[in-house]
Amino acid sequence: EQDLDGWYYDVNAHYEFALGPGRLKLIGVRHFDHEPTITRQVTSFDSGAPDEGVRLVRDARIGETILRSEYGWKLWGGDFSWSLERAFNSLDQRGQLFELSPEGEFEEVDFPGGSGEVQETRYESILTYSRALSPKLDLQVAGGAEISELERVDGDLPPRKFFRPKGSINLGWRPSAGWEASLKFRRKVGQISFYDFLDQPNLQQDRENQGNPDLVPPQSWELEGEIGRDFGEWGKTRLRAFHYWIEDIIDVIPIGENGQGVGNLPKSTEWGFESVSTINFDPIGWKGAKIDLTVGYDKTSVRDPLTGEKRAISGNQNFWTDVTLRHDIPGTDFAWGGNFNYSKIAPYTRLTEVFRSWEGPNWLSLYVEHKDLMGLVVRAQVSNILNARHRQTRTVYEGYRDRTPISFLQDNNQLIGPIFSLRVTGTF
Repeated sequence: EQDLDGWYYDVNAHYEFALGPGRLKLIGVRHFDHEPTITRQVTSFDSGAPDEGVRLVRDARIGETILRSEYGWKLWGGDFSWSLERAFNSLDQRGQLFELSPEGEFEEVDFPGGSGEVQETRYESILTYSRALSPKLDLQVAGGAEISELERVDGDLPPRKFFRPKGSINLGWRPSAGWEASLKFRRKVGQISFYDFLDQPNLQQDRENQGNPDLVPPQSWELEGEIGRDFGEWGKTRLRAFHYWIEDIIDVIPIGENGQGVGNLPKSTEWGFESVSTINFDPIGWKGAKIDLTVGYDKTSVRDPLTGEKRAISGNQNFWTDVTLRHDIPGTDFAWGGNFNYSKIAPYTRLTEVFRSWEGPNWLSLYVEHKDLMGLVVRAQVSNILNARHRQTRTVYEGYRDRTPISFLQDNNQLIGPIFSLRVTGTF
């Protein structure tokens, strides 16, 4: 059982005005989230043995404040844009852990890693220049840096300061009518979750996640190329290929003598492609019908922190396809259609277990729709026609999986069943 009874607010505003040769835009954002969460898990036995249970109380307050300015002006036959941003992010968490005694009472146990306060102050400045090199070729260049200070306020470690260059080069090309292509190379700085600085046990899986005060954001060099073709009345297609070189990739690493938690591995790679197409059937006489098709493949590689062998990044989606058919029946307000999707996800590899969790993998839905029922759009849909199920497999070891035997295997195969839905949309 899990209870969350909290609140949040978001306030944002912007103001834009002319200034000198260009225009200045000022942006402010404030977000605050209070998440008091109580998680309780009790296991009862048919044998009559005493119940076993644990309760986790986590009172978290998450804040984010952003002040940003953007100034744009024209110069040297192109457009300049300069952005300057200051962000302050914080997490204040108070955690308590209780275990169920044989007498049926929850008794508090030591949980020092579950409480703490994490703060980050970040500054970013980016200068961007865009212009047309020819009627068919466009260029955009962006460069700048991010400076940040990250600290565990209530800890005994000094604040850590980082300087990270970032930017991109983007070329857009239109060789002829109906064709377009682009090539982008960029330096990107990723994000981290402040929750990973503190202990976050997973009660359902009986898994410990120790906090890591040395966690740093990942960085990557990213190369992307894209080609698009417009076939007019037949539809259009787009193919994107990519290759990423990632530093300080987020994964699960050893902490202490036999602990584990979220941390950084030195490097990893990721490459793949995605194709997105729309096919219209009007030219062959099937009026009002079309198919939207997406197919993607993603290959990742990272060295396992225990074995040193290469494996996929945990939980990465490495193949996916989505097919959507819609037919607007000519001369009527009716439409019908369906959707099929399939995806394959790499296993989650931790230090003491390997597991996969997915639903499907094949999903199929069909619907009928009335587009003007007293001014409303009404759709009736049935989903999960192929009886996709919730699946989970786990191989759990007695300790680190490279040096201890298997403790147990778990295989869940749970019913989802058909899903019926009725959706009514419109303007009132």
